[in-house]
Amino acid sequence: MKRLLLGLVLVLLLLAAAGIFVLTRVDTGFVASTISDAVDTATGAPVTFTDPPRLSLFPLGVDFGRLAWQREQPDKSLAVSAAGGHARVALSPLFSGRIVVEEIVLTEPALSIALHAPATGTPPAAAGEAPDARPPADAVAGVPSDVLPLELGKVRVERACISLTDAAGDRLTLADLYLDLQNVRRHADMLADTGFSYTLTQRGEELSGSFAFKASVRYCAPTLTVRDLQLGLTPQTGPVPAGLGPLALRGEAALDFATRKLRLQDMVLSWAASHAELSGEADLNALHFAGTLSLTTAPRALAALWGIRLPQQGEDRLELSTGLECAPDRLTLRQLKASLDKTRLEGSLAIALRPVPDIRGTLHLGDVALERYLPEKAASAAGGTAAVPDGHATKRPTERVADSPAPLPALPSLDLSLSADSLRYGEKGVRGLALRLRGEKGRYQLQDLRCRLLSGGDIHANGAFDLPQRRYGLDIAADALDIGGLTAMLGKGRPAEGRASLTADLNAAGENSEKLLASLDGKGTLDVRDLHQQALSALPRDIPGVSGAIPNRIDRVQVPFVIRQGEVTAKPIVASADGLNASGQASASLPRRHLHATADVHTLGLTIPVIVDGPFDHLSYTVDPRFLERMAAGLPGKLLDGGAQAGKTAGQTARSAGSAIDKTIRDAGGLMRGILGR
Repeated sequence: MKRLLLGLVLVLLLLAAAGIFVLTRVDTGFVASTISDAVDTATGAPVTFTDPPRLSLFPLGVDFGRLAWQREQPDKSLAVSAAGGHARVALSPLFSGRIVVEEIVLTEPALSIALHAPATGTPPAAAGEAPDARPPADAVAGVPSDVLPLELGKVRVERACISLTDAAGDRLTLADLYLDLQNVRRHADMLADTGFSYTLTQRGEELSGSFAFKASVRYCAPTLTVRDLQLGLTPQTGPVPAGLGPLALRGEAALDFATRKLRLQDMVLSWAASHAELSGEADLNALHFAGTLSLTTAPRALAALWGIRLPQQGEDRLELSTGLECAPDRLTLRQLKASLDKTRLEGSLAIALRPVPDIRGTLHLGDVALERYLPEKAASAAGGTAAVPDGHATKRPTERVADSPAPLPALPSLDLSLSADSLRYGEKGVRGLALRLRGEKGRYQLQDLRCRLLSGGDIHANGAFDLPQRRYGLDIAADALDIGGLTAMLGKGRPAEGRASLTADLNAAGENSEKLLASLDGKGTLDVRDLHQQALSALPRDIPGVSGAIPNRIDRVQVPFVIRQGEVTAKPIVASADGLNASGQASASLPRRHLHATADVHTLGLTIPVIVDGPFDHLSYTVDPRFLERMAAGLPGKLLDGGAQAGKTAGQTARSAGSAIDKTIRDAGGLMRGILGR
């Protein structure tokens, strides 16, 4: 036995010595020439070595110095070079017929590709010159083969450079590229680590940055699995602002080449103060994805990177989570939940991207403070008083023939149910808002709008909007409106208290507010209950000798009205209270913002004719002068006990009564201004 072992050792030593002897006698120039000829046969151009390759037995492999390869073709130029490198082959697997490359190292390799403009009249390649392009059987079926011609323990590329120049002169350069592959074997986990800096020069503009990739990759036909993915992108110049980076992606993915299904698991993309998480499965055949998405970002900081300034109120944080389904022609969001500056949004939304988009869904908002999101100019306009025409300009504007309305783009089909806990701007707003919007081709129906004013009162409305024809209709009913609260919410103080209800059926057409007012048609009724006007209680104190009291509360006021082409006619206007009733009529021009009204107030045995006239922002309230003349002639005898004293004080009493009535009516103007929005 000992002799056998000694014999084997002796044989191995002899083989090793023979190998060393052979390697020392090998002509390295012949090896370089053989490799160059083989490359020339395969590619059409030889490879040149500055230093001939050197073979070694322990370890088995080859070392080579600087090399270069270049080929010119009519449509492109190719050039490859390297500063040096080496390859090591495992010896023992060779005895079993396997080739295992333990290590390949390339130092400073460079690849340059220059595309040329195709020459006119270039003859096509002969049929016999075309390479055999028949793919393997697995590849024909769409599944690449996992049979490797050899196994690689480690591949390392250091300081590589790749450049591509097209016929227009645009250039892409990948510099400082490194590549590290380990365990490149069949059905094994391969570790891949690579990175580079990039520069793209196109039409005089430059896009640059850096890229890095690291992952564990396994391919077992037909599935390619990527685990522990870490991908980073850092932009430096170009349309993507540098402050957005670095963009980092991590997670796991698996691609089935047989079914062309891509599965994503716990994919996390992060960038400046933001991150998104995505999981689900994609069908690459139908370009369809179904999964879940969550997003957290700072929208104001993100917009600032592009030079866009958003309002700064509130917390700069947007959170969103949803079930996501998307395809080239549709997008569906299920169980959508979002919050921005503590404003919540929930619901579902489906968007079909057909030739005419179709949008359907149900959305619910929490409490929305509009002042946080309105631009500063819009906010100041909302909080201030709108400009109005001069109060003395009462002429109707000259009518002009309207130009044909500009054509509208293809408007979507809608079926949306919207609701909100509250919508407010400062102290103004509504709560409990709910509505449904349905229709297609710009012709929409507003169905069952309901809300409650923050000042008190419920509103219910339905409407129809024909956007192509610019025609609009609204049927509105308001109930239990708090008059004092409404005028206070509008910034007009509390000139009166009471409850009001309104019903109106309105129609209008036009492209702007002026045309809408000029075309407004409709009818309705305003009903006011328990109206309290403090100025009314001053009347009996200012008229000496009047017994009883004029009530400061009016039980009911009814105002039926009709609107034709922006002209409002209200009659009969009826008011009643304990000891008082009144009737009258009014006409108002909405385009001219002008009002004229007359009323007869019956109280204390008197009939007082009242006249209201003027522009909305400068109304005058007067008593008919003929009534004051009659009072001066007949009222003293009814108010005072006869005799000389009555005669002496008659004129003064009449003047006091007339002044008091006129003052009271002027004080009551606050109520009219509040109702008219002034």
